[in-house]
Order: sequence, then C-alpha cells, then structure tokens
Amino acid sequence: MAAALQEWLDRLNPEAVICHMVDEYVTHLLSLLAQRRGIPFIGYAIRSFRAISSSPAMRTEMHSMSEPRLPMKLRKLSQP
Repeated sequence: MAAALQEWLDRLNPEAVICHMVDEYVTHLLSLLAQRRGIPFIGYAIRSFRAISSSPAMRTEMHSMSEPRLPMKLRKLSQP
C-alpha cells in the first residue's frame, strides 16, 4: 500500500494532500508519507463519528466541524 501511495505522490507531486477519511490505516499511512515529504496533510470526514483514533497522527488533530463552516475552512486552507 505504501508503495502505491508513494507512486501517486511521485506522479502528482502535490503541494498539499486533502484526503477524505475512509480507512484509518490508509489515511494514517498517507499522512505519514506526506509528512516525510514536507507536504501539508488535511484529513476530513463528512459524517460524524467518535473522535477516537489509534493513529497518533490523527488523535490530536480530530475535532468536529459543523457543515456550514466546512466551505469557509476549505477556502481558508486553499489560500496562499
């Protein structure tokens, strides 16, 4: 899995990674690979879920956000 994600990071060479949180393992792995490359990583989820994660990278960053605030936050994150 790491090799496949690294291949996509090599191919796309992103300035940031914005990832819909689908699977904790894949999300955590992608966040670590991005971090090693100095690429900012943002994980988001549309539905509410308990803010508990075994992933150290995600544990301190999880918080809930009301749906109306999401577009505002994404605009702010996309500004240089």
